[in-house]
Amino acid sequence: MKLGLSTYTYTWAFGIELWTPPEADLESTIAKEQAWADQSLHYLKNTGKFTILDRTQTNHE
Repeated sequence: MKLGLSTYTYTWAFGIELWTPPEADLESTIAKEQAWADQSLHYLKNTGKFTILDRTQTNHE
């Protein structure tokens, strides 16, 4: 029996790295970084190619 790659299921994990330029204060920088992260996740979800898991869906704390 010959097994092809389609026989196996793969789970990929990756992180999103943001190079957020600093704002005038720390709170503004954090808010901008959060907005960029939200926008990145929104884009990935809407491609239909990824399932995004949040912390409530994993065993990691």
